[in-house]
Amino acid sequence: ADATELWTGRFKLLFEPTDNFKIISTSSYTENFAGEDVIDATNGNPGLPVSASQVIREVAYDTPGREGTETFIQSINATWDISDRVQFHSITTYQDTDYVRIEDFDRTPAPIAARDRTGVDEAYSQELRGKYLGDALNVAGGFYYFENEDGFTDTFSVPATAVNPALPASILIDRVSQTTNETRNFAFFVDGQYSLNDTIDLLFGARYDNEQLENTSVSETSIQGGIPPGFEFLAPLLGSQSTITDADYEAFLPKFGVRLNLTDDANLAFVSQRAYRAGGAQIIILDGSVNEFDPEFLWNYELALRTEWLDGRLRWNANIYYSDWSDQQVLEPLEAFPTFSQTVNAGQSTLYGFETDFSLDATDELQIYGGIGYSFTEFDDFPNGNFDPALPPSETNQANFAGNRFPFAPRWSGNFGVTYADEHGFFGGVDANFQSEVFAESSNFAINECCDRLLMNARIGYAWNGFRLSAYVRNALDDEYYSFFNGAQVGNEIARFGNPRTYAVRLDASF
Repeated sequence: ADATELWTGRFKLLFEPTDNFKIISTSSYTENFAGEDVIDATNGNPGLPVSASQVIREVAYDTPGREGTETFIQSINATWDISDRVQFHSITTYQDTDYVRIEDFDRTPAPIAARDRTGVDEAYSQELRGKYLGDALNVAGGFYYFENEDGFTDTFSVPATAVNPALPASILIDRVSQTTNETRNFAFFVDGQYSLNDTIDLLFGARYDNEQLENTSVSETSIQGGIPPGFEFLAPLLGSQSTITDADYEAFLPKFGVRLNLTDDANLAFVSQRAYRAGGAQIIILDGSVNEFDPEFLWNYELALRTEWLDGRLRWNANIYYSDWSDQQVLEPLEAFPTFSQTVNAGQSTLYGFETDFSLDATDELQIYGGIGYSFTEFDDFPNGNFDPALPPSETNQANFAGNRFPFAPRWSGNFGVTYADEHGFFGGVDANFQSEVFAESSNFAINECCDRLLMNARIGYAWNGFRLSAYVRNALDDEYYSFFNGAQVGNEIARFGNPRTYAVRLDASF
C-alpha cells in the first residue's frame, strides 16, 4: 500500500568567460511518488490501539492511494569578483511542479469516500547580492524577489458527517473545487560584522520583508442521489460557490550580536534576531469556508561557544537559546475530519534549550563524533477554538492549550557515530540517533504520546581512481516505530510507520 519510487537527475554546467566572472547553471528533474501511508492502529478493533510492532501490516482499500510530484528546477548562479574586496552575486531560479494525490478516506473496501487531487506549482525568484570584504568590515546586502502561483483541483466524496457529525453517514456529498494561490514577496537585507579589535567583533543585520497573497476558490457541491426526504435544509450547501481572499504583510527584522575571540582556538558569541512568517487565509475545501490567520513573530537569543583542542583534533561546540514566540502558526486537524487540517495562531509560546556536539580525530583514520540536544517547548496562551463551554473542562475539552508542548517537538535528541577511512581506500562507519517521544497535536492527549526511537545505521566501502563503491543499511536493528499517531478518536485511530530497515548499494564516479 505504501510503495515509494524516486527518480532524480541533475546537470550542472560551469562557464568562466574571464578570470573574475563565472556562471553555474543547474538543471534538475525529480519524480517522487508514494502510496497510502495511513494505517489503522487498532487492527480493526476500535478503541484498542496497539504498538507499531503489533500492527498487522495488511490493508484493504477500494481506491489505491498515490501521492507525488514531478518537479523541474533551473537555476543560474553568477559571481563577479569586481576586486579582491568587492563581489557581486546573482541567483535566478525557476521551478515547475505537477502534483497528484489519490486517497481512500474511509480506508475500507467499500466505495464510501475518496479524494482525487491534482495541482500545479510554478515559482520564480531573483536575488541580487553585493559583498564587501574589508580589514575590519565584512558586509553583504541586496534585494530578493519571489513570485509563486499554485493551484489544485479537488474531487472527493465524503459522508455528510465530515461536514456535520450530526448528519447520517449514509448521505454522501460530492464536491469539486478549484483553488488558486498567488504570492509575491520582496525583501531588502544586509548582514555583516565589524571587528573593533583582535578580540571583539560586532555582528549586525536587518531585513525588510513584504508579502502579498491572493487566494481564489470555485466549487460545485452535490449530494449523490439528490437530497433525501427530511434533509431539505441541506439545500443551501449545494450548488456553486466562489471565494476570494487577499492580504498584505510586511515586517522589519533586525539582528545584532557580539563575538569574543577568547583565544586562537575558542570564541564566544551572543546573537539576538527577530524572525517572521506572513499570515494568510485558507479556503477549507470541505465546505468552502475561509480560515484566516495572523503573521507570527519570534525573538531568538542565542549564546554560542566554538572551540578546538588537541591541536585541532578535537572540536567541541555548544549553544544555548531562548525564543519568545508570538502568534505561532500551528497546523491543527479539523475536529470533525482529522484528515483535513487548518492553520491557527497560538497567542504566546516559549522555546528554550541547548545543544552540544563534538568531533574527535582519534587517529588519522578514525573519527568519533556525537551530539545531544534538549528543547523545552510550551504554549503560554493558546485558546482552543473547539472548546465547548456547555461541557465540563477535560483532556478532550480543553479551554486553553497553555502548558502543552508543541506538536512534533521532542524534549531530547542525540546522535553518536564512528567513521573510518584509510589510505588504501577502505572506509566505513556506524552511527546511531535518538529522539524522545512527541505529541502529534496541540491538545497533547496522553494516548497520543509516541514516536520515541533509537535508530542505528552502518556503511562500508572502497574508493579507487575516482570511483567509490559503498553498501549501507539504515535502521539496522529494524526498529518498528510510529512517525505519527492519533488515537484520540475512537473508530478513527490512525498512524504512520517510520522507515523500516533498508539495504542499499551505491556507486559514485567523478572525472
